[in-house]
Amino acid sequence: MNKILLIDGNSLIFRAFYATAYSGEMLKSLDGTPTNAVYAFANMLNKILKDNNYYSVVVAFDKGKVNFRHDLITDYKAGRSKAPEELVQQFPIVKEFLDSYQIPYLEKEGYEADDLLGCLAKQAEAQNYYVDILSSDKDLFQLITDKTNILIPRQGDSADIFDKTALLNKWEVSPEQVPDLKGLMGDPSDNLKGIPGVGGKTAIKLIKEYQTIENIYQNIDNIKGNLKNNLISHQDEALLCKKVATILCDLDLGDFAFSKLEVNKEKLLDFYLKYNMNSYVTKLYNNNEPVKQSLEVKVITEWNEQWNEDGTTVFLELFDENYHLSELIGFGIVNSHGIFYFDYTSAKFDTSFHAFLANENYQKFTYNAKSLIVGLGRDNITINNISYDMMLAGYIYNSNTRNTLDNYINLFAKKQILSDELFYGKGVKKTIPTDLNKLSYFIGEKANYIHMLREKIVTLLTNNNQYQLYYDIELPTTFALARMERAGVKVDQQELSKQTVRIEQIVNDLNREINTIANKEVNPNSPKQLSELLYQDLQLKDYKKGSTAQEVLETIKLSHPIISKILDYRKYQKLYSTYLKGMEKYLFQDGKVHTIYKQTLTVTGRLSSVEPNMQNISIRDEIQKEVRKIFVVSSEDNILLSADYSQIELRILADMSKDDHMLAAFNAGEDIHTNTAMKIFNLKRAEITPAIRRSAKAVNFGIIYGISDFGLANDLNISVPQAKEIIQNYYQQFPTIKNFIDSQVEFCKNNGYVVTMFNRKRYVPEINDANYMQREFGKRIAMNMPIQGTAADIIKIALKNIDQELLRLKLKTKIIAQIHDELIFEIPKTELTQVKALVKDLMENSTKLSVKLTVDMAEGTSWYQLK
Repeated sequence: MNKILLIDGNSLIFRAFYATAYSGEMLKSLDGTPTNAVYAFANMLNKILKDNNYYSVVVAFDKGKVNFRHDLITDYKAGRSKAPEELVQQFPIVKEFLDSYQIPYLEKEGYEADDLLGCLAKQAEAQNYYVDILSSDKDLFQLITDKTNILIPRQGDSADIFDKTALLNKWEVSPEQVPDLKGLMGDPSDNLKGIPGVGGKTAIKLIKEYQTIENIYQNIDNIKGNLKNNLISHQDEALLCKKVATILCDLDLGDFAFSKLEVNKEKLLDFYLKYNMNSYVTKLYNNNEPVKQSLEVKVITEWNEQWNEDGTTVFLELFDENYHLSELIGFGIVNSHGIFYFDYTSAKFDTSFHAFLANENYQKFTYNAKSLIVGLGRDNITINNISYDMMLAGYIYNSNTRNTLDNYINLFAKKQILSDELFYGKGVKKTIPTDLNKLSYFIGEKANYIHMLREKIVTLLTNNNQYQLYYDIELPTTFALARMERAGVKVDQQELSKQTVRIEQIVNDLNREINTIANKEVNPNSPKQLSELLYQDLQLKDYKKGSTAQEVLETIKLSHPIISKILDYRKYQKLYSTYLKGMEKYLFQDGKVHTIYKQTLTVTGRLSSVEPNMQNISIRDEIQKEVRKIFVVSSEDNILLSADYSQIELRILADMSKDDHMLAAFNAGEDIHTNTAMKIFNLKRAEITPAIRRSAKAVNFGIIYGISDFGLANDLNISVPQAKEIIQNYYQQFPTIKNFIDSQVEFCKNNGYVVTMFNRKRYVPEINDANYMQREFGKRIAMNMPIQGTAADIIKIALKNIDQELLRLKLKTKIIAQIHDELIFEIPKTELTQVKALVKDLMENSTKLSVKLTVDMAEGTSWYQLK
């Protein structure tokens, strides 16, 4: 039995949009294009096609805002709210989706989709097809026949099927009588008035008795009372409503003919990739199928010196993100000689290739230079003269873009290739394809995009005044970080074992104390069990729907002794699992940890550290600070040196705002927090206590981060009105800073971004968001990012300058860590005096500000002694 599916395009798109928009799922592609309606439309279509064997599928759309029904009733459909812009934008994308699917769609000027569906249904029936019409529009019930059913979508992916019997059970009328029913009842959604006082029950009763509106009027004398009067008074409206509600089924559709549905998988895959609908890609993409190849990728087993060329792209594909440990799959190499794939097992032993990589006369282009350098370094292979890193360039251009190669290709080429996750799979199913053609093409295509897009990206950075930041700061920083990571940090394993045992004992003791107080066995790691304990068993006041989040417990910790035990348990458990027992898995054979510094993760330019995170070890809590004892010198002949910028963000604030008070205080060497306390609390220097200074310090740093009166009240444990008064006092005493902050917010509103001193940009779409909370979040970003981002830039400048100077002087000193505003060095004792002077000079003079940058230094044999 051949069956046709007809789809009411407008109805389905509207339903798809509102079903997802109201649930908060306003999906967007990477470039910000709204796609929620398209996604849900595709979901409904895919589901119905999967469950049914349709010979052909056709979609009908309304064409234009005015049709022949407006000639009959001028205010037809008047009063309907305007479609949201996010929905309007998706109509052409749905049509693009249908084109990719190879599903035809029809629209005809002056007519509605309903009329086209009626004509298509009659044409299909005449050709002996059965028909399903998918729509939420119940007007289409009039098209039901012995061969045509209406499918009304309902919540989820299913639909209710309406045939003649189902319609009779629902409305007690036949399909032909649906226009009569609507003529009597009217339809507010279409602005059809109908007969006043006639609702559904009355209309059905009249139709059951008289069959049609015309027959009602032929028997009008049989009807009594107000109903008769209303029918007589509004006869013209009733007949007009019926006419308007009647679907035309005799339009000329030209040479349209039903054709067999044959899905174009390649075009559909491209569409899903373009709009980042990865869940559909996963369902459609089959790793066993041959891949469409539009490039010629040459698989090589050895390097030919004739291929040596300046400006060659060398991209190393890794199986996992951790390049210290990951399997190295192979190289994608591109220059004028072609696109090559070179398997790592062969390249690893190819001395001609190694010589090319090490040759400083040849520039190399890549993506993620640090990964390339460190990965090759594991086999003592050196690569020199990397002059371009697409990952860094893309990050500088727009730090809001998630930094994966496929995302940057999408950003710059408007082309979405398969992500690594889609190609290799994920979790336990992640594997390297055995098909060499497929693998080589995937890696070769990546390398080709790196090569092909380089000039465009460099031009964009140059035109955006960002090239200097990229080339002079970020690129040399990545080389310094590569050397830092390879150097690693030595771990005292005896100290690690001792602390692990001690903290494990504390954790177990705290668990027993919690159980004793609770008078039952409780797993402190279970939010569900803790919630039941606190809010049901102990009947504590529940401020946030049973939440046991850290900030919630902090606010109620005085209400019961068990809460402080839970908070302590969490602190020590994290210490144990992350930095003690958890540290063991990161130890390499050399007895060191080799962290990864993420250079493109934060939107501010700050570096972050993973596997393990070396930047998150607290120094405020004495027991947590003890963890720093496990990081030590790797030789008795060496010593550690810490060099930490003093109050760098406040100095940058003073410089950028040109506030005379702050500039004078810093340049006079005064304590900035004491100075601030004197002004905002109107006290003399001798009256400033440590507690008052701490309050001023909270205000100083809070202002940078756009702190609210509520936030400051929470930090200082004071009332909100008190906090508000302190902030107002601050701005009165430092009006230049207030003006500076306001100017940053205003600049961001007008331009959509803010910049650091070195032209690092952060785009802030939240600044003009319709949502108040989002706008406030955007304001805080606008206040803070120029300062925090500039501090990040300055530490990178210092880092790369010191790295280059150590290389130039051929010193054995190594930079081994970067933690916020601090650099840590491992130095042969014989070089200490020289390196201290060098580091102090290069850090304090890395940037010329209106105030002097100062560096605090400390020495020791473990990190514990540095703080």
